[in-house]
Amino acid sequence: MKMNKYTEVSAVDTHPEYTGKGYAKQLIKHTTDEIFKENKIPYLHVAESNTGAIKLYKKLGFSTRRKISFWNLIKK
Repeated sequence: MKMNKYTEVSAVDTHPEYTGKGYAKQLIKHTTDEIFKENKIPYLHVAESNTGAIKLYKKLGFSTRRKISFWNLIKK
């Protein structure tokens, strides 16, 4: 998603067999570098329970901008 000066980094998942090998870090770093080349600001969202991703995002320089609620609709 792109909003004026922001571009979202989304759907970065690592197969469990490849977790911890640095692939997500490389992918996010490359993606954010490309976003910066467009003079945009990368942003993402993550569930508070996803502590591994949060640790990686902090290591890459991301910080919490605000906390949001996630909503879904369940078909009855």
